[in-house]
Amino acid sequence: MEPMIAVNGQMEVSEKKRVLEKKEMISKIYESVPEDVQEYIPLERIYNSKWENDAEKEADIRKEIFRVARRVFGDVRVLKSINSEAVPEALEKYKRSLILTDAVAYISSYEQQKLKFFLCGQEKRTKMEKHRSNR
Repeated sequence: MEPMIAVNGQMEVSEKKRVLEKKEMISKIYESVPEDVQEYIPLERIYNSKWENDAEKEADIRKEIFRVARRVFGDVRVLKSINSEAVPEALEKYKRSLILTDAVAYISSYEQQKLKFFLCGQEKRTKMEKHRSNR
């Protein structure tokens, strides 16, 4: 019975070592993602425990990490290309959700409110000017 326990213990140690090596490999892949993209997708956020499986190959893990990184990079470029004061807050919202449409909707809503405020001010100024000229 004791040899069986020893074998199980060795297998457990071997498995823990393999998983640790896999995690180190995943971290190295992630480190090659540009830092400005890492800001939006910390490894903990995109980490998939299935990557620890022996069947998961490095090339597939790399492909999955960079697929997400490319999407985020593109989304951030889109947001930064919008000419609005709301972009910094939209980027923060995007960072929390990673949903581009929500960030764009935030900018759109901000710009609509800004336009309403501007038009309301214009209307008031026009009324005041008419009132002054009627005196």
